[in-house]
Amino acid sequence: MAIRQVLMTYKMVFLGSNAAVLDYFCCSQDFEVVGVICESQLLNDDLLTCTVLRNIPLSVASSHKDIETALAGVNDIDFCVICYFSRIIKPNLLSRFNFFNIHTSYLPTYKGKHPLFHAIAAGEKEIGISLHKVTVAVDEGAIISREKVAFYYWMSEKDLLQALFAKTPVLMGDLVRYLNGELEPVQNSEGSYYPPFAAASIIINESMSASDILNLSRSQACYAGVRLAYGSQWFRIRTITVSQMSSLGDHEVFGRLLINGQQPIGIQIDHTYCLKFADVTAE
Repeated sequence: MAIRQVLMTYKMVFLGSNAAVLDYFCCSQDFEVVGVICESQLLNDDLLTCTVLRNIPLSVASSHKDIETALAGVNDIDFCVICYFSRIIKPNLLSRFNFFNIHTSYLPTYKGKHPLFHAIAAGEKEIGISLHKVTVAVDEGAIISREKVAFYYWMSEKDLLQALFAKTPVLMGDLVRYLNGELEPVQNSEGSYYPPFAAASIIINESMSASDILNLSRSQACYAGVRLAYGSQWFRIRTITVSQMSSLGDHEVFGRLLINGQQPIGIQIDHTYCLKFADVTAE
């Protein structure tokens, strides 16, 4: 890799859909974003607004061929940065360009496609963000930079992402140091892969611990909620909090499941407290 003098500007292409991260690079004196590639299914108004405001050419990709075509249209770039881009970069492009990926975990922990879901569901109190080199092996490239943020109980995934992406300037600073030959990357040979998110991953039941249910609910608070089966019916539950049993009003108890009419309204923790459901809908 060629070493540049400090204060030189690095030309890059951004692959992804996160406008906030893109704009951190756009507003840095160390980088010049000369192109953006976004997958068609992830294109959003924030990204469109940012690319128009910053006057950056945008390519929309529906296939690996589209990515190749978009990269063929840019000249003399130093590297590409990926953030929220679901397609795996194929070896033919890895041999032509340097790629760096922003991954929302403190590598080598939580490798795989949906790290935040698994970290939140596991009840992590700190969650990380990392910048690593892209290699043929997914999430295995050397780590250039990594940071952690606290994940407080009151934070949603949206709050968490905002806190994580606010660390982007730190990652960028380390990237400049690495490109200037001033930083040695950390090897990324340990850690475990987690499976992609699946519908079965968000099913709760009365045999689970209260903390496991709450953590799973937190992982879905920005989405459609967790799922619970009662009788022959499935229910979606958007919000779960700990409350006093006396706050529920009329209800029946089936095991630990609390029912009002034909709808679940909570799960009993003990004689005094319960998990209280809100925004419950039948599927």
